[in-house]
Amino acid sequence: MATEIQFMKRTLPSAMFLKFFYENNNVIKKLDSKIKLYKSGINYEEIISIIEDEFQKIQDEIVRTFNNDHAICCRNINYYFDLLNATIKSANVFSGNIRDNIIHKVEEQWKKVLQIKNMDECTKEMDFDSIRKRCILKHLYDLKLDKRAIMSNHNVYKTFLQEKWEKIIGYTNPEHGHLYIKIENDSVGIIEQYSNFLYSYDYICDFDLDKLSSDDITVSTDIQNLINNISLDKISTWIFGPL
Repeated sequence: MATEIQFMKRTLPSAMFLKFFYENNNVIKKLDSKIKLYKSGINYEEIISIIEDEFQKIQDEIVRTFNNDHAICCRNINYYFDLLNATIKSANVFSGNIRDNIIHKVEEQWKKVLQIKNMDECTKEMDFDSIRKRCILKHLYDLKLDKRAIMSNHNVYKTFLQEKWEKIIGYTNPEHGHLYIKIENDSVGIIEQYSNFLYSYDYICDFDLDKLSSDDITVSTDIQNLINNISLDKISTWIFGPL
């Protein structure tokens, strides 16, 4: 299975941007390794060094890709930095001061990235709801891009999704886990548990996803409120996950 997943990562349409990010020894795996070995404030500079070393790779990818598709570039850059933040902030091994220093370095790298191609549309908020909505949109776009790969090997893709989202879900999901999403516009109506949605390959959409925005997504712990406020006059077919 591990070999199949690695091959899938190298060939998925959704992984064509930030290819280095899907290598065996990628930045997140390096960070995880250093975090596990972390004992005190003495060696946290090594963690910062890993983050800094990836900047040139990101810069090369942006220069190569951004002019062709601004939106996919932003989605993937946002995912990269959301995952970096989730990895660091959920580690629970750093003192507050050291964690803040590392996060500050991530933010510095983010600002440098935005300057590469004057990428103002990639500017992002760091509150949980904004992160969740970015991830939901990216997931829908990626499923559509990866449709053929999913149909040919859905078991491997499901394992890939687990790897792809588990850190961000762990960081953005409440401890009790009861978080739900509603996606609603003229083309789609979905209500699902947040983590189930990101771990699922069932939501391949055939409509134009550019018509969907974060404003069409609601995130709530109150599932009944989401159900009570669906717009049947807007769309007649709703998809409900196993709530």
